[in-house]
Amino acid sequence: MLTWKTAIGIAVRGEDLEFVCLKRGLGGVREAGRTVLSGFRARRADEARAAYAEFLRSQGLSAANAIVALPRRDVLLRTLVLPGEALKSLDKAIEYQVDSLHPFEEGGVDYAYSVLGNSSDAGHVLAAVVMIEKSAAASYYEWFSTAGIPVSGFTTSAAVLYPLAMESAPSFVISKNGQTAEILAVSSHNLQSREVPTAHLDRELPLCRAELRLAENADVRTVEQPDIAYAAALSALEKRPFTVNLLPEARRVYQSPWTHALSFALAGVVALLLMAMAARPSIQDYLYLRRVNAEIQSLEPQYRYMQKLEGKEGRSLVRITALAALRGRTPSRVRVLAELTRLLPPTASLNDADITDDAVTINGSADSASGLLPLLASSPQFRNPEFLAGVTKNNEGKEVFRIRMQLTGGRP
Repeated sequence: MLTWKTAIGIAVRGEDLEFVCLKRGLGGVREAGRTVLSGFRARRADEARAAYAEFLRSQGLSAANAIVALPRRDVLLRTLVLPGEALKSLDKAIEYQVDSLHPFEEGGVDYAYSVLGNSSDAGHVLAAVVMIEKSAAASYYEWFSTAGIPVSGFTTSAAVLYPLAMESAPSFVISKNGQTAEILAVSSHNLQSREVPTAHLDRELPLCRAELRLAENADVRTVEQPDIAYAAALSALEKRPFTVNLLPEARRVYQSPWTHALSFALAGVVALLLMAMAARPSIQDYLYLRRVNAEIQSLEPQYRYMQKLEGKEGRSLVRITALAALRGRTPSRVRVLAELTRLLPPTASLNDADITDDAVTINGSADSASGLLPLLASSPQFRNPEFLAGVTKNNEGKEVFRIRMQLTGGRP
C-alpha cells in the first residue's frame, strides 16, 4: 500500500512504554503495528535502542516521527478564560501569566498552550496551558536521547484524548494504570483533567461533573481505557483541536524519507541561483540593492513599533487599550467593580474579573483566600460565592484564588 506519511505514538504507562505505528495512505490511516517496552527506565541504553530499531524494521522503516504522550502526573494543565481581544497578542498574554499557574520557581517550566475549538463564544477565548517542570522534561529527553530514540514532540495524554472526549461531550475519558487513573472531563465549554487513585473513582467522578457545571439531568458518556499511544500517533498525522508540544524546538527531531531528496533539490536550486547572480550585469545588482533598501525602509516603522511594544511605551499602550475597553462597560458592571473594590481587603489583588449578566468570576491573590468568601457573601449584590479550583500559592507566598458568585442586582 502506498504510504504518504508515518508516525510513531509513544505512551508512558507507568514503568512501560507503549509504541504504536500509524501509516496514512490512499485508504486513510491504518495501524501497522505496536509493541511494549517494559521497565524502560531500568533498561540499558543499547538494549532500548535495539528494541526500537527492531520495531521500526518490522514496520519497514528506518526512521519516523515519534510523539511522546506524557502521563497526567508529570504535567500541569490549567485553563485560562481571556477576552477576545487577547487573540491579537495571545503569546504575550500567556507568557505574562504562566509563572502564576505553577508552584515552581520562576521560569522553571517548559510550557505550551492551545486555543480550544469551542472557546470563542461570547467574546472570550478559552486557552489550555500545559506545563512540565524543566527537570522532569530533561529526564525524559535525556532517556530518549541516550536510548537513540529521536522524538519530534512531547505532548500529554489529555491533549491527544481531547478529540475523543469532544465527539459526544459532555463525557468522561478514564484511563486506568495500576493503582491510579487519569480522568479527562470535557463539556462544550469546560475541561478538567486529573490523576486520582483508582479506588476513589466513584468519589472523583461526581466532583468532575460538578466542576463542569452540568445540568442535573445531563447525560454524560464514559469512555474507559482509551488507546493513548494510538491517539498520540494520530496527533502527528492530523490537525487536532488540542495540540501542544512541550519539547523545546531545538531538541525536536523530524525524520522524513524525503529529507535527502529535498537537500539535493535545494542544492541544485542554490547552484542555479549562484550562476544567475554571477551572470547579471552590475546595473541589475544596483537596482536590486536599491529595491532591498527601499523595502527595509518601509519596514522600519513596523520595527520601531515592535520595539515600543517590548519596552515601557508598550506597557503604556497595553494600559491605554485596557482603559479604552473599560469605556464600553455598562454601569452595572462598573457597580460590580466598585463593590469588589469596597469589599476586598488591601492585601488582596485581582488579576481578572469576568462579569456576565447574572454572575461574576474573579481571579487574583491574597494573604488569606479563605476569608474572602464571607466578605463577598455579605454584599447584597453577590450570592453563593464559591471557589472554582483549589487555592495555590504563587512565588510571592500569596494564595491564588478563583471565585465565582451570582449577581442579585441589589445595591450596596
